[in-house]
Amino acid sequence: MDDWMDDRCRVVPITGAMIVLGSLGEFSCINNIVAAALCGAIVDSAPFNRPVAKVFLGDVGALPIGLLLGWCLLELAFRQHIIAALLLPLYYLADAT
Repeated sequence: MDDWMDDRCRVVPITGAMIVLGSLGEFSCINNIVAAALCGAIVDSAPFNRPVAKVFLGDVGALPIGLLLGWCLLELAFRQHIIAALLLPLYYLADAT
């Protein structure tokens, strides 16, 4: 997997699952909005970050993404969805070879 796909393959499915949980009422409204905004920002930056990249995420972009993603996962765990909060960030390890 290329470097430019790393963030998309990790963040987009996790935030997508959080959006679905928020639509079902299992997640608060503010967390659902943050997850949707995070998913949209990552998907929107994909065309600019293809090989030969024009925009690099770097630490300044990756740290807030990780912070927001971690906050959303903690909120999910606080709402008694501990298994989902643990499995969502670990799903890509099943594909590791």
